[in-house]
Amino acid sequence: MKDCVRTPTRGKSVKDDWRAWLPEAKAHLFRNQVHQLESNYVMLSVSLDEAIELEQMGQPGKSQQAVGITSSLCKLLTQTLGGLLRALSEHAKHYGTIPNAVPLDPANFQGQRGQRSARMSSLLNHVLLSQRLQFSIN
Repeated sequence: MKDCVRTPTRGKSVKDDWRAWLPEAKAHLFRNQVHQLESNYVMLSVSLDEAIELEQMGQPGKSQQAVGITSSLCKLLTQTLGGLLRALSEHAKHYGTIPNAVPLDPANFQGQRGQRSARMSSLLNHVLLSQRLQFSIN
């Protein structure tokens, strides 16, 4: 399969795009980015879980120390994610591509507030934003 040459095509849906075949170099880059984001997310999650657990155990001093670490870990995650989004935006501008996107599905949210936010996001997505503006990053 590595020796096969396939022309990447845009899918008809987001699901098609997510399941599409990637050339080996792009697949390698994708796996590296996923690994970086997952690592940063896990480190932040573990730190936050520890801080919450320490607070629940009645150790507010140690909890505050653990929270102090989360700021740097959150910054690391957001910088990595921001860089990835900027790169995708620049790629879209350079090649004139517009990614497939779907609005949030209210059924994926348990609370009324989350469902209401998803419905509002969907409404704003359809009413206010053109396809190109949906992906622009300022």
